[in-house]
Amino acid sequence: MDAKTLKSQSAKQGIPQATLEKDYALSIVLKEISQSNLKNKLIFKGGTAIKKIYFANARFSEDLDFTARNATQEEIESALRAIFENKRITDINFFRLSKEKTTAGLRLAIKFTSALNHPQSIRFDISFRDNIVLKPVEIEVIDTYSLGKSSAMVLHLEEIFAEKIQALLTRTVARDLYDTWYLLKNNVKLDRQTINKKFGFYKEEFDSDKLESKITGFQVNWDRDLQQFLKQVPDYEATAKEVTEWLKSA
Repeated sequence: MDAKTLKSQSAKQGIPQATLEKDYALSIVLKEISQSNLKNKLIFKGGTAIKKIYFANARFSEDLDFTARNATQEEIESALRAIFENKRITDINFFRLSKEKTTAGLRLAIKFTSALNHPQSIRFDISFRDNIVLKPVEIEVIDTYSLGKSSAMVLHLEEIFAEKIQALLTRTVARDLYDTWYLLKNNVKLDRQTINKKFGFYKEEFDSDKLESKITGFQVNWDRDLQQFLKQVPDYEATAKEVTEWLKSA
């Protein structure tokens, strides 16, 4: 994607050029993974999967979340280095893949440059917990940038939804509350059996009252955390109210 296209799309969509450039790079990364032996070992999930697999008009994102299957951390890291490190793919220049500290799983980041000629990075967050409830499915990646057909192994949307609700209890990230609200607005079904199993992995229970009290903490960074990913950030109070009312009736 050239600088002229980035500029025009940024104006049209009301999204920063850097966010659009990263979204383009994310699509290229997903395509490359789909053509490698990692395809069946990395199960795509999280907010980026919502946009890249299920809803093209979902919020933009900045990282890639996976659950690894039938592979060690060393195997995943080595394979990603072989695919991306110091490579030019399409019109993206990828540089060194670095390992970041994390309390669980594997976290890697790779720097890249493209039309803006300003270094950015993509983060890979990879879990090795065997906590997938529903059998992953292979679905075509939404081809926003005409890169050609590709597909990914991905969590069921209902399981991504359950993970988002579970995340509301364990961290205070505005994107989790927004994604929960977005999926609700798009009539995604919450499977109580799936969510109970998800909470059970962390020795927790689905408690709407506890979730309601936790949601109040998302207001502080609401606008700051979401403005780069959305043309218009929804009102926090209205969003929190809708999610809270839904949780009470779930």
